[in-house]
Amino acid sequence: MRRIRVILADDHDLIKEGLCRLIEKENDIECVAFANDGEEAVRVVKEFHPDVAIIDIAMPKLNGIEATKRIKKTRPETAVQIVSAYGYVNYVFVCIEGGASGYLLKMPERATLINAIRLVSKGGFAVGKEIAAELHITEQTVWSEPLKLDTLG
Repeated sequence: MRRIRVILADDHDLIKEGLCRLIEKENDIECVAFANDGEEAVRVVKEFHPDVAIIDIAMPKLNGIEATKRIKKTRPETAVQIVSAYGYVNYVFVCIEGGASGYLLKMPERATLINAIRLVSKGGFAVGKEIAAELHITEQTVWSEPLKLDTLG
């Protein structure tokens, strides 16, 4: 069975290592690389060709929003799942418009994170329940197709 290849981009080692440990408990998902900032995230995606890039918003050198745009421009087949401490609705919209396949708040429940990775790797969209509540959409955490911005709010 082919495993889902994931890179983790965050400027905090504890977050990257913790998320990687959660992810690698699954037989079908593997962490293939880490990035410490947005510029490195773009380079790592080009080098490792992951199925999913888990990106934080607040990173040095290049923020996660701009990194997402560059990743989607250079490697559109890589799904970008935002995992951020910021639950601001305007950040969610900007990330989705930039090509993100989902948005979760740190630290998501393990099952939510794993389900999100699996779904976005297949072209779906994943959002945490806190974000769903902010957007006034149903409480389900994952969708099987991209969320359209004109259906929100």
